[in-house]
Amino acid sequence: MKTGFFFALASLLMLSAVACSGGETPTPTPTPTPDSSPQQTPETVVTPSQSDAGSGEVILEISSGSEAHYLVKEQLARLSLPNDAVGVTQNVSGKLTLEPDGTVRAESSLIRVDLSTLQSDEGRRDNYVRSRTLGTGQYPYTDFVPTTISGLEWPLPSTGEASFSITGTLTIRDVTKEVTWETSAQFSDDRITGTATTNFTFDEFNLAVPSVAVVLSVENNIRLEIDFVLQKTEA
Repeated sequence: MKTGFFFALASLLMLSAVACSGGETPTPTPTPTPDSSPQQTPETVVTPSQSDAGSGEVILEISSGSEAHYLVKEQLARLSLPNDAVGVTQNVSGKLTLEPDGTVRAESSLIRVDLSTLQSDEGRRDNYVRSRTLGTGQYPYTDFVPTTISGLEWPLPSTGEASFSITGTLTIRDVTKEVTWETSAQFSDDRITGTATTNFTFDEFNLAVPSVAVVLSVENNIRLEIDFVLQKTEA
């Protein structure tokens, strides 16, 4: 009897303990895992592409102070010796574009002279040249498109002097011919000054030789000169 009593008491105590615990099995504590949040990406360094960088072109633009001349040797009735008839204009514009290797970019280079503004010391000569020789009413401009430069060092010097040749196409009226300008220039950091000269006959451009009362004879040769001031910039 005593043994049965103690067995019953022990069973009752065990049931009480289970009831107090709610009958649930304890949940194990999870093991911490490494932080899975996104990692910060290091900053990317962007370098300029070739298209963003400068093109390396050099642009030489005609600036104020430039002027163009024609010179024709003639014999005037009032003089015993021949002299040069000189017509002058300051209406010169345009630019010369050089590639990074020093070659000429012809499609973006042009030197233009307004022939309708040429003036000499003789009004009758000027009227004949404008109306009959050059026909400036229909062809007011002469255009020179440079295509090659020879004898000039590259990169362009920033000091000193140099002589070189510029070849290209010259258009007067409706005739276009290739001509070469012999050029001398003085260089500084951002400016180039100098003189370019070429010559040709009236016949080469189908031009009428001036014929007025005060002129006895005219040599069949025209000399063109441009005293230039160029502003240099790099693209």
